[in-house]
Amino acid sequence: MACAYSSAFQTFQWYRQAPSGEITHLLSVPANRNVTAGLFTGESLEGGKKTTLHLVELRLADSGRYLCATDAQRHGQSPAPLKNPPSPDNPGGRDTGIAWQGQ
Repeated sequence: MACAYSSAFQTFQWYRQAPSGEITHLLSVPANRNVTAGLFTGESLEGGKKTTLHLVELRLADSGRYLCATDAQRHGQSPAPLKNPPSPDNPGGRDTGIAWQGQ
């Protein structure tokens, strides 16, 4: 899975949202570093504008939505809020600060 941002980031965060709705932090990927935590590997790409999440030995328990977020800054200002698609827990697709990356 991949997640990109329009400018360089400080750190990308990866999360998994289980079918129950519970969100679990998987790992933090600093700019220009790769990180492995258990079965997950986060990779920093394109000078800090993109990250990928690799999963090995998938299990049924790994089912869910995978999300990424960033603490990127542009010229000293906070980035625009990220818009999420509507869901049962977020019917209006409110801004939550977490970018949706698919299932």
